Amino acid sequence: MADYKDIKPFREADGGTPYVTLHDKDWTAIEGEKLLQPLKLKPDSPTTRYVATCCQSPIYLKFKSGFWTSTYRARYESLPTLEWRNKTARRRSNLPYPDNIPRFKKFPLRLFGRLLKARFF
Repeated sequence: MADYKDIKPFREADGGTPYVTLHDKDWTAIEGEKLLQPLKLKPDSPTTRYVATCCQSPIYLKFKSGFWTSTYRARYESLPTLEWRNKTARRRSNLPYPDNIPRFKKFPLRLFGRLLKARFF
């Protein structure tokens, strides 16, 4: 496994980490899958991050029992539009938010609604 301290910086100026969350059936690595190495912040963590060993770039993360994949938004050529910010309860920055999109302290219910809809329909 990669060592977390070797990962190149990938956060926004305020420390946030923008993700694109997709149902597993809607996401796949197009190429370079052999270069991806798993990384856990703690040995018993249910979340595994995958890092490209060629450039130490974080690509996506997977929750062990989840049916979704969270990809780092910065890895897309054409950036998907942000719809909301979640998990803001842990935000450490005093910088103002760069936009006026909805913010949630935890995960919004509509995220899970969309994932469940994608899973069954």
